[in-house]
Amino acid sequence: MAKNIVPYKRRRFSRAVLRKWLEMNGASAIEQVHIQATLQVPEITIEEVESDLREHPNLFHMTPEGRWEAAPKRAFVVYPRKPPARRAEKIAVTKRRGARVSKTKAAEKAPPRKKPKAPPPPSMDPFFVQDERLVSLVFRRDVQDSGQPYESGGHLLVPVPQDSDVSEAVREAIMAACREAGDVQVYEGIEEGGWIFRGTRRLLQASETPDGTKIHLVFAFAPDDDGRQHALTLRAGTSGLLPSGTTRALAVAAPRDAIATTERVPTGIKKLLALPPAPRKADRKSAYRRAKTLLQAAKGDPENDWPKFRDWLIQKKPEFDQELTESILTMALNTGCDAIGAFNLAKMILGDRNPKTTDFARTYCVALASTRKHDAIAWAATLLPRARQPGVLDPDLSGATGRIEMERQNYQAACEAFDEVIADPTTSDDPELIEDYMLAADECVTKKPKRRALEHLDDVVQRCGSATAVNEYRSALQFACDIEESFGARPVDRIEQILQLLVATDEEDAIREYETRFAGEAVKPSEKLRALSVLEDCETPTAVAFLHSALSEVVRATLRQPSSNLISEAIAQLRYVEAAVGDEGHEGSDDFTAQLELRIEQAGLREKTVAAAERKSIDGKVVLLIGGRGPTRGRVTEELKRLGAADVREIPPSWEGHVNEDVIRSKAERSDVVATLTDFMKHDASNIVSELSKAGLEFLLVRTAGGPSKIVRDILTAQ
Repeated sequence: MAKNIVPYKRRRFSRAVLRKWLEMNGASAIEQVHIQATLQVPEITIEEVESDLREHPNLFHMTPEGRWEAAPKRAFVVYPRKPPARRAEKIAVTKRRGARVSKTKAAEKAPPRKKPKAPPPPSMDPFFVQDERLVSLVFRRDVQDSGQPYESGGHLLVPVPQDSDVSEAVREAIMAACREAGDVQVYEGIEEGGWIFRGTRRLLQASETPDGTKIHLVFAFAPDDDGRQHALTLRAGTSGLLPSGTTRALAVAAPRDAIATTERVPTGIKKLLALPPAPRKADRKSAYRRAKTLLQAAKGDPENDWPKFRDWLIQKKPEFDQELTESILTMALNTGCDAIGAFNLAKMILGDRNPKTTDFARTYCVALASTRKHDAIAWAATLLPRARQPGVLDPDLSGATGRIEMERQNYQAACEAFDEVIADPTTSDDPELIEDYMLAADECVTKKPKRRALEHLDDVVQRCGSATAVNEYRSALQFACDIEESFGARPVDRIEQILQLLVATDEEDAIREYETRFAGEAVKPSEKLRALSVLEDCETPTAVAFLHSALSEVVRATLRQPSSNLISEAIAQLRYVEAAVGDEGHEGSDDFTAQLELRIEQAGLREKTVAAAERKSIDGKVVLLIGGRGPTRGRVTEELKRLGAADVREIPPSWEGHVNEDVIRSKAERSDVVATLTDFMKHDASNIVSELSKAGLEFLLVRTAGGPSKIVRDILTAQ
């Protein structure tokens, strides 16, 4: 804690502020000093102020008349020392044909390493083919919904063509070029007409969409992706950048037409911007009163009344001192007026001057950093040193510090700043902040901040009161998948959690998530089956058709290994989905079953495979389902009753209804099987079930996750 800060019960009394006031106003009576102190700590007494002044004679001095003034600053004499002469130490670097070649260390010192610039696109064509293979791809975001790209962490899915449907000839040409593709240079076109390099990526999969209108290209993670944070900014809903100069605006979650209204500054008033602020303090009372009147009008009618406030403040620049101007600019931002205009006006009036007041520096630093724009954060970085107050915990400013450190690519320091934010209960659940935290942790080299970020995300998700609330952390969960992959393990459980959320909110995104995460032959068929079981709750015809097609592909892959126990699981899952698409005859699964029988006979593996497919009976038993989504529980209940269960009871997760030990005990003690759907329930219910099982209640406990068919298979297998 700084030496000039005295802690009190509620706030802190700054001696530095009081000393500065005395320097400006001269010797003052103790009553006047006490009034200034109460502006910081209203409950402080005059005796406490006087006692503090006497305890610090190096800061405050009493005159013979009994008044208090700032003590004169002590003079320090510094004798400059001549720097030692640098020795040109010679070192041997090479040796050729007996000759010793030497040079000094100073000459040996290499220039600082710079990040290599991204290569320009070989062509701005959306799909560039050379020598009959795909070389580069340029995608955009300003396209119709069916052509929108989709990102899940570092993975990328791009529909081709984006802005039109594919014809048969074009489809064949695209697929031929993709079959020959190696490492593809991927670029993102931006509105200004330029591009951002999105990395040299391996093409994992090229597949036709269920409706046959486009080809989905799925690309792997790229370590040289220069636009990853740009994509994160777009998800935050901001648009536009802060160009160089002092008469352009910064767009913060506002349309472009809002920018134009802030740039129409009359020519005569613009000349005042070159004048310096007044050297003496202006009248605060009248200035604040006029500013509040104009800002209230601008808040109600920004199109007509904001220019009046802007022009008035510019005209007052020669009369107002810089501190007063900064206070009014802070008032403009805090009043709720157009943030674009406030940023633009501050940039025009202050230019490159260093801020005078901490309040202005803090307010604008936080607001600028929240835009997550490159130029805005660069401006925020210049305000940060003045915005900080030693010994004061400020979560909003810590969040801004984290975003600034991310822009500097100092991800370790960014995580430390975000740790300070999440320590405050009032800010620990902010979805945008947690998304930034997860991105910074993902980019960290060490594992400690990664694990800390994952633990906090899991705590936040557990506190959510509904699936809709959890869905606000979708991007953070996607980055969590990348973090867990960096540990060397595929995060199947985490991906299933994301799929569960998307099935409940956006089935098209659920399909895209599956395509992005499970593309390519490197993914195990068992993992694909688990993910596809989650998609069984989809209801739209397009999603169901995709599910049927994807399951058929997995079954074909498993048939290559007839000795695998997974084949019967895959066929059973396909058979369940066939009923959803109206194939009551099960033509597809029957055909796969026939192929399996033929291969079993050829390989002599009948006994092993048939034994793996056997299931024990559920006839006459009572099953209790705890957790899970409502549609999932409903389909599981229907299927278990069809298979002979006497009764199937349900206890929804705690965010859908009140759940406690008495409710669970009353239903569990009359059940033969208790199945906990762990991917969609809170830990408290799972812990209660475990304790009841240990306490001696006679029921079979089955922990399961996924979609209806997988849950049913797990219950049957456990019998």
